[in-house]
Amino acid sequence: MVGLGVLAVVICVCVAPLYTQVAMTAGLQEALSATPGNASISIISQDDLPFWDSLQPVTDSFSRYSLASIRSNLDDSKQQMVTEATALPVYLHAPLAKNSKPSLDQISLEGTDMVAVKSGKHVSLIQGRLPDAHLKAYTDPDSTIEIALPANTASTMHMAVGSQFYTQVATASPTDSKKATRHIIPIKIVGIFRDMDGKDLFWHGDSLGKSSLSTSPSGPFVYKAVVSNEELVSTFSRFISQADKPSQNPVVFPDDNIAPVQQPAYPLVNPLNVTWYYSLDVHTISNNQLNSLLLQLHEFQYRRYPTDSMLLAYGLTKIHTFAPIDSLTNYQKQLAISQVPALSLVIMIFCLLLYFVALMANLLVERQAPALAIVRSRGGSRGQIFGALMAQGTAVSLLALLAGLILAIPITAWLGYMQLPATDYVAISTVLSNWVRTSLSVSGYALLTVAVVLLALMIAIYQATALDVLALRREAGRSTRRPLWLRFRLDLIAVIIMSVGFGVSIYLTNSNTLDPHLRLALLSPLVMARAVCTIIAALLLFLRFFPYLLDWGSRWATQRNRGASSMLALAQLARSPRQSLRMALLFALATAFALFALILGASQFQRASDVATNAVGADFSGTFFNQPDATTMSDQIHAYSQLKGVQGVTVGYVDKLNLGEQQAYVNFQAVDADTYKNVVYWPADNASQPLPTLMAQLAQGRTSEDHDQWVPALIDQAMASNYHLGLGSTFSLSATGDGINLIPFKVTTIVKYMPATATPDSVLVDLRAYQKLYDKLVNTVGSQPLSINQIWLRTTDDATSLAQIRHELLNGDQLQLAAFNDRRQLTENLRREPLYIQLIGILALGPLVALLLVMMGSLIASWLQARDRLVNFAIMRALGATPRNIASILAWEQAIVYAIAILLGAIFGALLSWMVVPSLVFTSSPGQQTSLDEFYLAQSIPPVQIIVPTLLGVGLAILIVVCVLALSMILRVISRPSLAGTLRINED
Repeated sequence: MVGLGVLAVVICVCVAPLYTQVAMTAGLQEALSATPGNASISIISQDDLPFWDSLQPVTDSFSRYSLASIRSNLDDSKQQMVTEATALPVYLHAPLAKNSKPSLDQISLEGTDMVAVKSGKHVSLIQGRLPDAHLKAYTDPDSTIEIALPANTASTMHMAVGSQFYTQVATASPTDSKKATRHIIPIKIVGIFRDMDGKDLFWHGDSLGKSSLSTSPSGPFVYKAVVSNEELVSTFSRFISQADKPSQNPVVFPDDNIAPVQQPAYPLVNPLNVTWYYSLDVHTISNNQLNSLLLQLHEFQYRRYPTDSMLLAYGLTKIHTFAPIDSLTNYQKQLAISQVPALSLVIMIFCLLLYFVALMANLLVERQAPALAIVRSRGGSRGQIFGALMAQGTAVSLLALLAGLILAIPITAWLGYMQLPATDYVAISTVLSNWVRTSLSVSGYALLTVAVVLLALMIAIYQATALDVLALRREAGRSTRRPLWLRFRLDLIAVIIMSVGFGVSIYLTNSNTLDPHLRLALLSPLVMARAVCTIIAALLLFLRFFPYLLDWGSRWATQRNRGASSMLALAQLARSPRQSLRMALLFALATAFALFALILGASQFQRASDVATNAVGADFSGTFFNQPDATTMSDQIHAYSQLKGVQGVTVGYVDKLNLGEQQAYVNFQAVDADTYKNVVYWPADNASQPLPTLMAQLAQGRTSEDHDQWVPALIDQAMASNYHLGLGSTFSLSATGDGINLIPFKVTTIVKYMPATATPDSVLVDLRAYQKLYDKLVNTVGSQPLSINQIWLRTTDDATSLAQIRHELLNGDQLQLAAFNDRRQLTENLRREPLYIQLIGILALGPLVALLLVMMGSLIASWLQARDRLVNFAIMRALGATPRNIASILAWEQAIVYAIAILLGAIFGALLSWMVVPSLVFTSSPGQQTSLDEFYLAQSIPPVQIIVPTLLGVGLAILIVVCVLALSMILRVISRPSLAGTLRINED
């Protein structure tokens, strides 16, 4: 039985860190895959002497030298070189033809590896074919370049497969750029492909769509076309003299005798952009490699020698290297914050399991105490007994160690498949593929567990072998040994430590001594330590006074004549409370941890919804394509209100405005007070007054004569604190963001925080009240009308209506938005975020571990206790007690122990949740581009809610069922043996 307990503990202590590693690896891989730039290393340059056979040694040299430090983490199959000729003029007829003029549009030729495009199916052809990867000879007279166009571009340019237009490039002497030679290039369209969404990593986030050269929706535009690298480079090289051709030989580093390229005679006026992309092998990078990966990227980013040498050898200019250092550093810092609650939970599980194992070891030895005493009485030495039992315990523990290390890996994989989304399954194989390495990575936890088991066995065996039969019977009659913690007054020491730690943590977390980021990093450990010390001190104090309470209870039951069963039960507990105290302690700690884990899990689940609601402000929020005039506000509200499923619409103007003459910007929102109150999710405890009252105060600025000199404003506590503002204070904001055109405001209300803003320091006003002073002070001649740029929608939960709304906001003809946020989708994204799932997975282990400990501990201890007291019960029956009387005594004993344990567990669980949950709840980044400051702020804004789940009642019911099962087992054990067989005196 103890071996099974050790096995279960080893599995649990190994699964927790392994699952954490899997989840963190999934988070790292997701962070690398979030945007094309996060998993891509790029070397960007310009080449005004492009020759294909000169670019090849450049590519080889970059791979060999510049990327040597990070080669092990690259995916060689995704290495890519792209070329680009930008801002080329477009001629619909040959430039030398009569009356031929360039159009206002321009075109960029995007050179790429056509073999990779065809094999990887990175475009979907509608008509024609893709350009051939044709490498022209230098003497080839044909300058035609084949291209493929996106469908939208072909439609706008009125082009089809087989159409042709022209462009031109120029070469000139660097000393006399006015005398340029222009070279005509025919452009032939050979294919048209479907428009892309920019999500294909092959195109590095580029959708190849057109972009406007002006603010007019009708153009002119810059179009993009796909061309092969070989044809683009070899065509442009024909216009350059062979005498200017760079070296074709590979560069060997280090080499101090590199011959620099001579000043070219006639280079390209507009150089080609040449970029080399190298992709990280995302699916092979684990979280353990993050630190070394960052070091490698730093070395690549700032090691300039190879790229400078490339500049000398091949004439490349404006070389820049880019690596995802910032995004990975931000993720690393976010990971540090997320690991605090995860590590805290793992430590709590670990300590609880160790206590359980130590308790089981003690029970094992105590069960054999009578046999050991007999052996001692018959001449057996303590060393012989100690060696035999330690050999037995060591063998069992080592078998449990090996089996636990082996079983932990498939159990971790199963947990990962249950918790993680399918897109993150690759992280499971990344971490667990090498069984030997994985087992060794958590072997320290398993060895520590086994060491604690063996230490507990050693102590228990040493104490047990000190007793002979006489001493054992005397100790069984009434325990005289005082626990170690009681002899050294460790409870009083814990109270002192708790008091000092409580004061230090309060000072560090509430004062300005620490940097805000450091204070956030230390907040969870300090609060956790404070709570644990408080609970340990309270528990030890309770244990100190528990025997006195039992004595008082026994006397009270005797005096009040409450019945023999209750009196005998209390007397038995008071006479020998040690085993009952240990079981009550295990039961209480397991109950407290289960309640804490359930509350933390429910609060963590609710946190995703709270953060998404605060980030969006409503069900949908977005920005307009063409910002309409504020005077059309009613028309905009009416148009969007016609969408099926929309329950409310409000619009406003959102910007960052300069605070008076200070070099500081605040979040500014001017909204329609009439509709804002019905659309935006406003926390009930965010202000002393409800939202309709606040909006009515802001709307008074539309008509009141007192408000002709200032606009009523609502600000958050951060702005009030940072700029020393209070109710009735006035301040000014620059309406145009340049420090002039100041508009005065007066504070009417201060709220805790402002929904739909990522950072603090926020101002909320009524749009019409603001427009009144805006027109008076800024738009005096009507040339700068106030516009609206933001919209919020409140909708139903109907799936069909939501799908239609999303379609209209994304692709609608009249109601399309430039960008929009979806509260429901953001909530789901946050709940699928690996760092969030990591915490949820560990939280799922908490109640399961606690339930396992309660069931195993209660059943084993109850069985052993009943077996040890069989003789006592038989004597009571011989003296006239009925089986019902004995059952009643046992029921009273167990009821007292379980009631005290559940009560203590509930109190400690509630105390732990109240003290710790607000600081342990982790908030994932609301968006992929969330800055580090916004991530830190999101941990506390909006405030964390402590949620009591409905599963709490189910958990308590399970605990009660376990208690009933334990009591039933005891009754079954004492009812089976015969009275004569139990009382028969053996030869000892």
